[in-house]
Amino acid sequence: MPDTAYKNPGRQTEIDFIKFFAIIAMIFVHVYERFILQEIYTVQTITAAPDGIISFFFEFFGGPAAAPVFMFCLGIGIIYSKRSTAKHLFSRAWIILGIAFLLSLFSDVIPRIVLYFATGDMSYITLLLDWFLKCDILNFAFLVFLFFVLVKIFKLNNIIVFIIPVILLLVSYFVSPSICPENPIVNLFAGWMFWQNNDFSFFPFAQWLIYPVMGYLFGQLLINTGNKGSLYKKVTLICGAGFVFLTFVYLILGVDIISFFTTFNGIYYNQNCLSVLWTLLFIGLWTGVIYFAVRKIKTGFLLNISGQFSKKITNVYCAQWVIIGSLYYYAAIPLGVLPVSYTAAVILAVCIIIASYICASVYLKAKKNIFKRGAV
Repeated sequence: MPDTAYKNPGRQTEIDFIKFFAIIAMIFVHVYERFILQEIYTVQTITAAPDGIISFFFEFFGGPAAAPVFMFCLGIGIIYSKRSTAKHLFSRAWIILGIAFLLSLFSDVIPRIVLYFATGDMSYITLLLDWFLKCDILNFAFLVFLFFVLVKIFKLNNIIVFIIPVILLLVSYFVSPSICPENPIVNLFAGWMFWQNNDFSFFPFAQWLIYPVMGYLFGQLLINTGNKGSLYKKVTLICGAGFVFLTFVYLILGVDIISFFTTFNGIYYNQNCLSVLWTLLFIGLWTGVIYFAVRKIKTGFLLNISGQFSKKITNVYCAQWVIIGSLYYYAAIPLGVLPVSYTAAVILAVCIIIASYICASVYLKAKKNIFKRGAV
């Protein structure tokens, strides 16, 4: 459908900023996980998650403000994309899966093979297939695109689209690690689809689908609104009040809210109805706050850099993991400097953000030049 059919088409500044903050938060938490927590990355283990304000900062902004927001924006992107037919989404799904496997190869598999030959330590290669087939956010995105292919093919209405992830979230409760068969293939399938049943199943489809679906539904409101300010005012007030009220209720009832966004021991990755509702309200509040904070920004560095990060977000995401993996396996482990200090982690994260953006930009420019030469 042409843009003229909508009241609010085109790039949305606040969505660019939301995606920008999401990828920044993701890089910070990835550095924190790799260089401080180390819960699954080496044979060394820790028995308790680090405490303190800085740790809370890493965990919180690397939790609801990172992956869930990233997925929420994925859903919005499907609405705003000019290539969102079933055919385009199907093609995009397989491209994303290919990228996910290449990323696993360069960020973990190859470095672990190198370390094995350098040290002779078998622990680096005993789970290579698991590292390669891990269900990270790009693997999850592959399943999401396939889901929306079905939505397009069967022309599912919004009520059905909303009900499906809710049902899947409830079903995931019954597919716990304790009842998953020993068969590694079945176990892998369960980890991708239903439950984090191992250390390599980060975003099970059934538990996380609700976030891109809510983005998809919100995107329809956004693209059809004639008064964006009014829409965001309602979203901010409703979600803000709901978030505060629900947090208060959870605290009274003794619900462990911190477990909703702590990555230690994988608690964060197993979403449930309580955590999903709390996180969705946060996303609505966060989206509204960012809109009102940036709505008067029409030009300048911040507008440009947020837009550039938004356009290159997949490439930046891949670059940061390759850089983190390289630094972790080729420097931090051999030099024995783990865990690093919080100060070092913050400095490292900032440097990786800059380096990832540069790498993504250089790659895209080179790719564009190659295609230009091929067309001549």
